[in-house]
Amino acid sequence: MERHKRGIIDIGTNSVRLLLANVNENNVYVEYQALEMTRLGEGFLGNNYLSPLAIERTVKAVNKFWTLALEEGAINIFLVATSAVREASNRNELRDKIWEITKQEIYVIDEKDEAFYSYRGALYSLDLSMQETVVFDLGGGSTEFIWVEENNDPRFLSLPVGVVKLQEKYDLLDIPPAKKIWEAREHLMRMLEALPPLDASIALVGVGGTITTLSSINLGLHKYDSQKIHGSKLYDYQVKKWAEILLSSTLEERKHIRGLMPDLADVIVSGVIMVDVIMDKFGVSMLYVSEGDLLTGYLAEKGQKIVF
Repeated sequence: MERHKRGIIDIGTNSVRLLLANVNENNVYVEYQALEMTRLGEGFLGNNYLSPLAIERTVKAVNKFWTLALEEGAINIFLVATSAVREASNRNELRDKIWEITKQEIYVIDEKDEAFYSYRGALYSLDLSMQETVVFDLGGGSTEFIWVEENNDPRFLSLPVGVVKLQEKYDLLDIPPAKKIWEAREHLMRMLEALPPLDASIALVGVGGTITTLSSINLGLHKYDSQKIHGSKLYDYQVKKWAEILLSSTLEERKHIRGLMPDLADVIVSGVIMVDVIMDKFGVSMLYVSEGDLLTGYLAEKGQKIVF
């Protein structure tokens, strides 16, 4: 069966990501993934303005990944953007600079489609029932939840909070005082009140860099390994254990924790708080970790199975 190599570049609040995959009628075979920390949403909270330096870092990463995708023979390369670009008052500055490089428009994904693509990416790569699964995509600037009700009606909720926004709002960069942690948790709990009551027997699936990083830490990986992380499980007691360790460690100490990329040592504190609160909200003792997310879900447009 004929395969076509496709690439997709995701411009997020915290990073730019590249995924290359061979796609046919039945499967999306993930071949290569890369990430550059660009901090596009740095200082974004309160003014919705992308700084010139953040734009420069992001454009540089997009240029690098666009060139790589072409060199690897991708016949289609898609450019997508999420929360920071969606909300930015000066997003056209970024779009114009990327157009100069790629001669291609960025598809700025709205909250509903972001949730849907993440849901498709997770469900098409894990063997889980659609009716009994809630997927949440924990990003830098927003968090999306999506589930399907008994009548197969898809429902979603997008919350304007992610690991970067929470970190900046409550100054969670280094060892945060107990008061700040409590305030952050209370803020999240209030936001999660918008979720309808859901059965505690549901399968909860987490996607996004924070989730996969926590799995990498929990597995003690010396080198990031998508195949070991995809489909792994995080139990509530493990999340709480790592929350205690991460919240009591300095930024420099966190950079040396096995399984944690040094570039993510700053936002992992807000990230583990968010995961802990979300699990408490749903009353679940375990969540599934998925490498299948927005990028793979976007490529699996015909319902293909996603293979890592």
